[in-house]
Amino acid sequence: MKRIISIICVFCLVLAGISVFGDTAGASDEKMLYLSFAKIEGLVVNDNLAYRNNVRTINNLSDAISNDTFSALLLSRNQLQQLMSETQTVYIGLLTPENLASTDPVMNALLPGVRKSLENDIGSYLASIKQIDMQIDQFYITPRVTIDTTIQQLEYYNKQIVWGVESLFMGYHTLTRQLDMAEENLKVLDGNIKAMEQRFLLGQITEAALLDIKSTRAALDLGIRSMKTELANLEGQLNMLINRNHDAPLDIEKMPETEMGFLKTVDAEKDLRLAKTRNHLIAVAEIEIEEYSRSFSDSNLTKLRIAENNYISEVRTVEFKYESLSRAITDKEAMLDSAKNLLGLRQKLLEETKVKYGLGMVSKLDVDKAESDLLLQTINVSAANAELFAAIRRYEWLVRGIGV
Repeated sequence: MKRIISIICVFCLVLAGISVFGDTAGASDEKMLYLSFAKIEGLVVNDNLAYRNNVRTINNLSDAISNDTFSALLLSRNQLQQLMSETQTVYIGLLTPENLASTDPVMNALLPGVRKSLENDIGSYLASIKQIDMQIDQFYITPRVTIDTTIQQLEYYNKQIVWGVESLFMGYHTLTRQLDMAEENLKVLDGNIKAMEQRFLLGQITEAALLDIKSTRAALDLGIRSMKTELANLEGQLNMLINRNHDAPLDIEKMPETEMGFLKTVDAEKDLRLAKTRNHLIAVAEIEIEEYSRSFSDSNLTKLRIAENNYISEVRTVEFKYESLSRAITDKEAMLDSAKNLLGLRQKLLEETKVKYGLGMVSKLDVDKAESDLLLQTINVSAANAELFAAIRRYEWLVRGIGV
């Protein structure tokens, strides 16, 4: 049990990407890695230390049960069966007519005790064989609750590791978009400061107003530097989660583009059925239900009711998440469509503003503002695309057995 508990504790190391084991292969790879979203799962499966150790643990648990332990039980059973057969042969030999009709006083005195001893031995062998048969039956009929549950948990944790790295990848791009917007806002703010400095020299505004906007700029500049530091930290975390040095050269590629109409391309009934079949919490509840159904003691009946309630709860949770994610995908598609339409309007407005500027109808500041609005809306479209992509990915992970 202590070993099982220590196995479960492996998950505590997952999100940090740290391993207490001595496997350091590939950690000194300093080649440039061009990291696309599509590469993430393969890199995690092959290189993440916690993932690989979890796989080893799963294999060890399965091998210990299916090979070594099972073979040892069969060997013990065969040996006991052979001993029992030999004892039965001796016992039957004592019951021959010749022995039963013997007039030898020594034989007649010893025979009852020998027969009784042999009968006890045969009974002991039978009891031991029955016990081993029950253990063998455990392998094929009764779930091994602790081991099967642990395997389910480790498989769940491994999927969470992959999702965790994918989330970091998406989070990196979210922060990058925020940085782009902040830098554009800083650019606009600098233009406003120049204009206000001219107005201050003309006596049109107070010094307090000028100092106020400069204070806003300083805060924005500090936020930009903080975001750049956090981006560097995210790069280091991504490197370590795929077993690289934190400062190994890394080029994080763009977010994938998403296509509209995702839900029209899937089989909703099939996907929901797979989501339930592959869900690890549902699987654990099923393991417990099957185990506790084999005995009708008061203790087992209580555990059985709890397991049945857990099963119902998890099934309902999966159904709710499926419907929720489906609605989210529909909403995100509408948001992306709206953002693209507004981007088109911003583009037309910029073109019209440039024409008016050429005719002397508007100032250069108006053109700059239109260009800034277009850039910010381009970032908004990118954000809407990323949100739709994330919603679709959550749907795909739900179908694969975990709700994220």
